[in-house]
Amino acid sequence: MFNENSPSLGIIRETRSHWERRTPIVPDHVRKLVELGIQVYVQPSKLRIFSDEAYEEAGAILTEDLSVCGTILGVKQVSVSSLLPQRTFCMFSHTIKAQPENMPLLDAVLERKVRLIDYEAIVEVSQDASEGKLPGKRLVAFGRFAGLAGTITFLRGLGERLLALRYNTAFLHMGSAYMYPDLETAKDAVKRVGRMIEERGLPKELCPFIFAVTGNGRVSQGVQEILTLLPCMKVNVDELSTLSSSSVTEDMRRRIYYCVVTTEHMVTPIDSNVVFSKSDYYRNPSNYRPIFHEKVAPYVSVIIHGSYWDMSFCRLLTDSQLQSIVILQSQQRKKRLIGICDITCDYEGAIESLKKFTSIERPFYVYDTMNKDCLDDLSSLPEWGILFHATDNLPAELAKESSEHFSNSLLPFLPKLASHMPTNITELRYEDLPLELQRACIATNGKLTPHFSYISRLREIHEAKPNESQRFHRQVLLKGHLFDSRAINEALDIIEEEHCSFEILRWSIGQTRNMPSTLLLRLDANSEEHAEWVMKKLENVSGKNSNILEEASQSTLQVRDVYETRNSTNSKVLVLGSGRVAAPLIDYLADKEGYELTIASNEPQAAVKIARNRANIRTMLLTMEDMNVVKELIENHDVVVSLLPSQFHANVARLCVEIRKHFVTASYVSPEIQKLDQVARERNVMLVNEVGLDPGIDHMLAHKLIARVRSLNGEIVSFHSWCGGLPAPHCAHSNPFRYKFSWSPKGVLIASQADAKFREDGKLIQVAGKYLMTSARPVRSDVFPDVSLPLEVLPNRDSTQYIEEYQIPEAETVLRGTLRYAGFCEVMDGCMAVGLLETTKNDFLLQCVMENADRQHLREEARSLIASHWKHGRKLFEDQSVERQISSFQEDKAMEALEWLGLFDGELCQLLKVTESPVDALATILEKYLTLGGDEQDAVLMLVQVQYRLRNSHTLHTWTATLSEVGDMHWNSEAYKYTAMARTVGITCAMAVKLVTEKKISASGVIRPSPQLLSEPILSWLTKEGISIRYSET
Repeated sequence: MFNENSPSLGIIRETRSHWERRTPIVPDHVRKLVELGIQVYVQPSKLRIFSDEAYEEAGAILTEDLSVCGTILGVKQVSVSSLLPQRTFCMFSHTIKAQPENMPLLDAVLERKVRLIDYEAIVEVSQDASEGKLPGKRLVAFGRFAGLAGTITFLRGLGERLLALRYNTAFLHMGSAYMYPDLETAKDAVKRVGRMIEERGLPKELCPFIFAVTGNGRVSQGVQEILTLLPCMKVNVDELSTLSSSSVTEDMRRRIYYCVVTTEHMVTPIDSNVVFSKSDYYRNPSNYRPIFHEKVAPYVSVIIHGSYWDMSFCRLLTDSQLQSIVILQSQQRKKRLIGICDITCDYEGAIESLKKFTSIERPFYVYDTMNKDCLDDLSSLPEWGILFHATDNLPAELAKESSEHFSNSLLPFLPKLASHMPTNITELRYEDLPLELQRACIATNGKLTPHFSYISRLREIHEAKPNESQRFHRQVLLKGHLFDSRAINEALDIIEEEHCSFEILRWSIGQTRNMPSTLLLRLDANSEEHAEWVMKKLENVSGKNSNILEEASQSTLQVRDVYETRNSTNSKVLVLGSGRVAAPLIDYLADKEGYELTIASNEPQAAVKIARNRANIRTMLLTMEDMNVVKELIENHDVVVSLLPSQFHANVARLCVEIRKHFVTASYVSPEIQKLDQVARERNVMLVNEVGLDPGIDHMLAHKLIARVRSLNGEIVSFHSWCGGLPAPHCAHSNPFRYKFSWSPKGVLIASQADAKFREDGKLIQVAGKYLMTSARPVRSDVFPDVSLPLEVLPNRDSTQYIEEYQIPEAETVLRGTLRYAGFCEVMDGCMAVGLLETTKNDFLLQCVMENADRQHLREEARSLIASHWKHGRKLFEDQSVERQISSFQEDKAMEALEWLGLFDGELCQLLKVTESPVDALATILEKYLTLGGDEQDAVLMLVQVQYRLRNSHTLHTWTATLSEVGDMHWNSEAYKYTAMARTVGITCAMAVKLVTEKKISASGVIRPSPQLLSEPILSWLTKEGISIRYSET
């Protein structure tokens, strides 16, 4: 018989969600506690996974009144009205980050002198003094159950999504995890699905069906526990490329494949001489680049993400990477990547495309990779859509097993907790708790405990208004054991002592010794000197605090960016990117008065090299991972220049419109940017595009020539615009391609397969990308008399769109073309003919990699393939009445190139044996041998020509503008030395920035070069910069 002085525990009813059916103590453990003389009181619940009767049978007392209990346990946050004074409450309180929605609960805890223990903070504690009692793994962790439930439920989603895509699969017979009474029943369902796969197989088009599972922790183990119930084969990451492109056998249809993706498959050192080290990556993530999007994502059907990630790490998969994979697979007519199950539920985190959480009752949506939208209809977007599952309370779906694990984890601590009796009026000391619970005790006796005293500071930050008087901002990343070591308190003390304010931009709390916490904050100071002083004090703390640092050499405080908002009349220009184009752009503006420049780049060393310690240039480390950081940076500048890869332009432009800042880029206007035109006009924002070489100078010259014809009341008969970036002639003789690469060879190889369309003699000519090279035409030697090598021109994508843009509907011929040295197209067509520009090996290439192949026979077959491909391409043009003399040396040139590459018995042949994709193998060889060296020069050639006649006249006139530039030697090592491409693009773009800052553009919205805007002043300035354009008329 128990009385009110007996040790006791209470179990409170869950009220936060009807899906929360878990319990912190299961009936079996209640029975054990009762046998130890501990009375357990349970609030009745019709939702709890174990019935009230089961608790009564175990010896518990069912009661609404828990006031007799000194310690009360729940799962999720309790209501404020349920919080009894001077009791110990255990729960997931969600107050550790000072979450505003849970601060009323914390206020009540403090007011009622409750001792609050948060399960999230209960971790193993080392007793080894040499380890400083640092925390180990979490003791109340549900990772395995999240992995189990997430995988079970996602199999259901796969069945429904594939059915919507018109595939009937065994997955359709799966339900969500909560639909089964227990885990064993759910596993039986998975096994039944497995038997159906073995018997019927999966659709051939979907096979091999491959799951990629990230991480090797509890979540991953739970995922694998389910996948291995299916007929499966585990493969290595290095086998994915070969496996995904294999011919599908019946055996492959009757199983699934899975691989475990660990950190070395997600990132690789930027320095190729450095050996991968997981611990080094955790300490120095900026020294690594992502590779998951290259090595894993393109080859798998499903990604199940369950590995640790924080904001300083490389993303597993960015929006643009996912989009590129989906586009490529659509072009190849392969439905490879079907779905992503993100068990970590980190919003726009490791998987940037996670832009919406799902719920247990609505567990799936389709992500639109093109428009970044989330669609509930699972039949949406069969080509572009990716199935997503991201539910953040997955363990609740396996309520029985999760509760048993919960109860097992807490059982060792329950007798001590039961000793607290409400009749005892002594203070509730957190020091009286076991060490594991001390670290998890957030508050007691009306005060926050030392480990969590930082919460009050964070609340002040959330609730305070920004200090507008402090105009110098600096972003700082703190990383390490910030919370369990009290380092965060020391850092906040310093900031408060220095009368600075700050704002938390993002943070994550690590859960083990190997998973540090990260906190990104914006420090607001009165001056640059003041901020520097505060930073030094913070760095001193990090240097001496062994609880923060994993190694003495590692600083937990890393400056993410530095910039100052000053009351000056100077134009503040933000340049995003530090590639080759950045140097001439920066030099042009920096050498003029009135500019303050910031170079923001993910390659800070390159930015510093460009800045060269000039007083009006600042540099900063910036990635595009956190758009809140990018937004704040844009706010402090007048004009933003995006020299980033094209996939980033639209997001940057969107922020510029939102904040009312002008935007400039040399790239083409994308559909996404065009959509911003109307709102940009309304906000009086300029979105200036196409101000480089091509596009850019070509537009300006076209408008100039066409305008002159119109001034003479003439009509355009033909229009040609050609441009080429090439090696200087004396640098092109060393290889059969007559070419050198100053950017990614693969990009050039892919572009060489693009379809083309143009108008010729009033007829529409269409060129399939596969035969683009056969459409090349010779260029007369007198067009570029200073160029010693013969040239040829091939059509460049869709020329017909410029009929409207240039307003030349009467033109019988309109052709925009790409210039190359003669021989390039013959060689590239030869590569195309034998399959080197494909992503999978054809029969010919499969023969090439065979050890016992007849090499002479292969050479003869290659020559035959080249001749056949060339003749077929020529016939297509003859059918369209396109004339061109066929070169008799074409086959020899192509064969010479294939020998040079080593296709038959050399380096390329060996590389093809270990590389599944031929185009990747070819790109690797070309990058190795044909990259433009620092002691070599490049060249830029451009021709814009209009042929016209005057009204009522049959006489044809021709007006031609040509540009020929050769780059500098030592362009990669000396100041004011540039490649010709970088110079013509960068300086032109800089001139557009100058026009924007000087308010010389009387327009807003999306802007391109036109007769009224940009063209005349920039063409005039280019001449003064030594970029000469020759005009001739015949």
